[in-house]
Amino acid sequence: LPILQCLGNHLYLLGLTGSGNIAKIGNQMIYLSYVAAFCETMRLAREAGMDVSAMIDVMRHSVSGTPLMTQWEQRLENGDRQAGFRIRRVLKDLELGEEACRALALDTPVFDAVLRTYRNSAEAGQAEYDMTVIYAPGSAKA
Repeated sequence: LPILQCLGNHLYLLGLTGSGNIAKIGNQMIYLSYVAAFCETMRLAREAGMDVSAMIDVMRHSVSGTPLMTQWEQRLENGDRQAGFRIRRVLKDLELGEEACRALALDTPVFDAVLRTYRNSAEAGQAEYDMTVIYAPGSAKA
């Protein structure tokens, strides 16, 4: 591992060859599930007549906002759906997670629901939009 230290500060030996790939897939599964839940919650707030910008600010200062809010949430406030992290790329990562779970015969109902949400967005013609387009299905701005 010492020779790899030039690549980063946190290096881990996780197991057999390929274990690092599972770690990367797992990271994306957690993060993108969070983004989906966050967008869904903001849609709930909007439909309940709440000030979405104020709600986002509440989240920024709560356990559900830190540390995963990395400025992508600003797209919910300003309506920008230009691609940052495209749904197409989200699906690439999540489908790797799906393959890994299937290979181990894991039942992943929460992950399956998140994957279905992003797939529905892609099937609705939003594959080239930002991952936050799921906040307002069918209303992506070009």
